[in-house]
Amino acid sequence: MIETGTDSYRLATTRARAEAPAKAG
Repeated sequence: MIETGTDSYRLATTRARAEAPAKAG
């Protein structure tokens, strides 16, 4: 459960980082 939660959070963070610059640009 902990691994899944961490993986999901990590994936969401990475996705947000990738989308943030594109949205700003």
